[in-house]
Parts: sequence; structure tokens; C-alpha cells
Amino acid sequence: MKYVSFDTTTPVRGKSLPLKVNKDAKYAKVFSVALTKREAYDKSFDTKLSWKLVYPDGQYCLTLPGQEDQEFTLRKYKEDLGKPYNRITLYLCPEEPDFNPEAF
Repeated sequence: MKYVSFDTTTPVRGKSLPLKVNKDAKYAKVFSVALTKREAYDKSFDTKLSWKLVYPDGQYCLTLPGQEDQEFTLRKYKEDLGKPYNRITLYLCPEEPDFNPEAF
């Protein structure tokens, strides 16, 4: 994802990559596999930025949406979402906007 304004992000088209991870993978594992694959396949990927894994609405993936007491695992998210694994989409998003925030 990229920032389009100081507090709004949008997915970047054409940059999606499939991942193969264990169904019981927690946030840290999914995040590390996503970073490793993105670095390998995208030469324009900025490794100097701090990244986070987010849901399609831009919400941080550490917990399940609407369930702050439930730690994120791929299996729990799939069951909660009701989609097959191959239809789950998560995004890498910079921690901070990479432009001048005073411009907004």
C-alpha cells in the first residue's frame, strides 16, 4: 500500500505476490515471509523504510479485526473472514508516510 494523503492509504496495483506459509502462521512469520519475497521480486522496494502488515482497510494485522483480544493467525483470520486461503489479501504498508506531512 502507499500513502495518498497523511492518513489515507491505497493498494498499489500490479504489486501483489502469493505467499506460501503455514496455516497456523502468526503475524511475525507472515510479515517476514512477505518482506523477504517483496525484496526478492521488486527491485523498487525501499528496504530503508519501516513496514507493517495491514488488512485491506489499512488496519494493523496484530489482532483480528474487531477482536482486540485475539492474536492474528492465518487460520483464525480465514475462519473469521469466511474466504478460502487463496482469496485472502494482506498488504505491506510503510509505517510512516514517505512524503512531507506539512504538505497536507
